[in-house]
Amino acid sequence: RVKIQATSAHGAHYAKGDYINMTQLRRLGWLPLIATLLVATSACSILAARTQPAPAPSEPAPVETQEPAEPTPAPIKTELPDPEDICPSPEEGTTLYVSKENGFCLLIPTGFSVEIDSQRPDEVLYLLGPRESDKPKTQEEISVWMTVAYNGPADGLDSAGYAQKWHKLFAEGAPYEEQQVTIGGQPAVVLSNLPAYTTKRGAFLVAHETKYQITLSPQPEDMPELAEAASRGWDVVTGSIVFFPPQNQREVRRPEQVCPTESADMRLYRDDLNGYCLLYPADFAPVPEFPGMIKGGPVLGEWEAGEIRTYVAVGTYGYYQNQTPRQVLEPRLEFIDAASIQDTSIGGYPAVTFRSFGGPWPSRQAIIMVNGDAFTLVGEPWDPEKYPDGISHLDRLWDAITGSIAFFDPWR
Repeated sequence: RVKIQATSAHGAHYAKGDYINMTQLRRLGWLPLIATLLVATSACSILAARTQPAPAPSEPAPVETQEPAEPTPAPIKTELPDPEDICPSPEEGTTLYVSKENGFCLLIPTGFSVEIDSQRPDEVLYLLGPRESDKPKTQEEISVWMTVAYNGPADGLDSAGYAQKWHKLFAEGAPYEEQQVTIGGQPAVVLSNLPAYTTKRGAFLVAHETKYQITLSPQPEDMPELAEAASRGWDVVTGSIVFFPPQNQREVRRPEQVCPTESADMRLYRDDLNGYCLLYPADFAPVPEFPGMIKGGPVLGEWEAGEIRTYVAVGTYGYYQNQTPRQVLEPRLEFIDAASIQDTSIGGYPAVTFRSFGGPWPSRQAIIMVNGDAFTLVGEPWDPEKYPDGISHLDRLWDAITGSIAFFDPWR
């Protein structure tokens, strides 16, 4: 996943603070359909795969509902150096920024401002710099931006291992262009030409058993007009940053703590990037082209894309601070059977379930709010009149997923 930033011709943020899985980005012909199914704002449905299910077991084992396990508290580190003793002194054209909570301090060059990161305001320092000259209103204007992100426990990784794992998960298919450097007195790996709205540079390092990532976009060599500002921002931040033990008391919930155990009748599906895992019946199977989709059962029909078969897809739907599932659902009620809306709990978190009529056939859906992050479930086709043979299979798959899904901290 990567982060993009641009501004409109009037200086408003164009697309700020979103992280995109680049493997999924290449599949944008499908993913907008999954998200659209939640709100029924599209007339399209996710296309069915032409794969055949594995032979069905005689009787799937019942799924036991699991409550979220207690997270492991992050260790409290009390020996904090006095920032006045270790942090750099501001020089002309710079100001000092200190984050005791996240364990670093640095100098910010003139021309860069501290902005709120819309996804992770407590863990990411977002710096917005100069933008390119005014363009016609129909064209987006690019701004220099940088982030310094606290990305949680290193779990045994060093800087090189962190860079390699991040690249494999978030930048699949992009060239691995590595440069070994020292940042803040720590060994670091700088990767260039990482995919983003404009290609970006990223530094990966581990300090005090914590992962940190520093990003810059655009790269100086990619936009001559912004090259001086981009180079100055990178040089000042990476040349001045100092790390010390972070003082936050955040709890860390790992997949090993919460994920259910698979069996002969139930298989485990786990998504480390989005932070969830679940069990599904063994006669169903994940669809490789669409992460989060589980499909199976008999062929129910044909349409222009191929076979129609039962599936349930798990997706993410954005960050909604202090909102309930019903509040997230409210703007989309015109496409939903109001009588079908039910408040419930899924995976130990508040949720709402409902029936949507937005696609070529009705779908069974849910919104789950996990600490402000909205997760969605979409099950199709939910049409007893047109596809009666699929209802029992949809019910079985839906019950397995909603009865076993668990959430943990995404890997960053």
